[in-house]
Amino acid sequence: DDAGGRRRGGPPPQGGAVVLEGGTSRFESLDPSARIIVAKGRVEDVALPERADAIISEPLGFLLVHERMLEAFVVARDRFLAPGGKMYPSSATIRCAALTDPQLWAEQAAKAAFWSSRHFYGVDLAPLYDDALDEYFGQAVVGYFARDQLLSSDVCSKAFDFATITLAELRTFEIPLHFAITKTGILHGLGCWFDADFAGTAHRVTLSTGPDAPGTHWYQCRVLLKHPIAVNASQSVSGSLAFRANDRLSYDVRLLLRLDGTAIAASQVVHLDDQMYHYLQGGAAATAGVVAAGAAAGSGLASYPQSAPPGAVVAVPGVVDAAVGAMTHQPPPPPHPHLAAGAADADAEPAASVVVPVVQGTTTTATHPGDLGTFVPGGAAAAPDDDVDDDEDALMAAAPAEDGT
Repeated sequence: DDAGGRRRGGPPPQGGAVVLEGGTSRFESLDPSARIIVAKGRVEDVALPERADAIISEPLGFLLVHERMLEAFVVARDRFLAPGGKMYPSSATIRCAALTDPQLWAEQAAKAAFWSSRHFYGVDLAPLYDDALDEYFGQAVVGYFARDQLLSSDVCSKAFDFATITLAELRTFEIPLHFAITKTGILHGLGCWFDADFAGTAHRVTLSTGPDAPGTHWYQCRVLLKHPIAVNASQSVSGSLAFRANDRLSYDVRLLLRLDGTAIAASQVVHLDDQMYHYLQGGAAATAGVVAAGAAAGSGLASYPQSAPPGAVVAVPGVVDAAVGAMTHQPPPPPHPHLAAGAADADAEPAASVVVPVVQGTTTTATHPGDLGTFVPGGAAAAPDDDVDDDEDALMAAAPAEDGT
């Protein structure tokens, strides 16, 4: 603790002992008869001869609550902490922000493409496709994201004071959400993290796992919507993130988001115990509109004007193959002439698969194999190439849901 236990500045004295404020080394100040006694057993079961002045633990899971170790921390407090004693960590806060992540969303959607096959060795797998989508979008994604992937400067939060919180309050809780959108784009879900506070007698230290902090092994957590919502700057989104403890030492989480002033809404149930680890950090390009950066700068750029309604999901012919079939339950579109020409090269990379969500009045751009599309929020629609047939100009669009999402 910092009450008499703070380390004095400067190098350690001769002999390796560390001098503390008060002038004695930590070793010299110890009672030679003192012992560390290990009480083996569950914190719910062991007995101690006296109350403790401080409880120090690391009960933190990703998104703070996964693994439900905080409940044992609270039990230890109720059983062993002396009046006025300290808890380390002392408190923690879950934070949530509106996130765009087209590449991650497309990856999860494409994983279910296999289950859209109607002729897999004579077996129709399509009846399982919706279940596959629910499973992949029901995963909590653990990994880093960038601050510039956030569509709003608003951050919603839920604070936990470990000195007073009850077990019931840990097992079921809800975070109200409201975001004033500052960037036009596709709202794919939430980016979440937590901060843990250690309140000493004279100092307070905060461990942050947020996108602006150094990386930790807790990373951050993304919660995705199966049906993302197109949003424009100056609009607002409201909703909730509800947590309920399950019997798998984790939580089932229900995300609900609604575009204020409209009938457009989307919800998703996510299971924190079914996490997917995604360690590659998203960059500034995600919000700027790059779905994924292709390494090659080839020729044959094909631009397509968009007229899809807000919230629709479109696919670029020749770029999206299995993913389009998965989204629409239709066979994949034929390759675009430009893309087919590029693929004829023996060394060419295979065409990438991606689903590109668009906002009305934007442009979606596809390049040769090896490159992916570019989503330009608010961009002007570009004219199609003259040598592209009319039927190639059309984009395959997934039908919007009845609620417009």
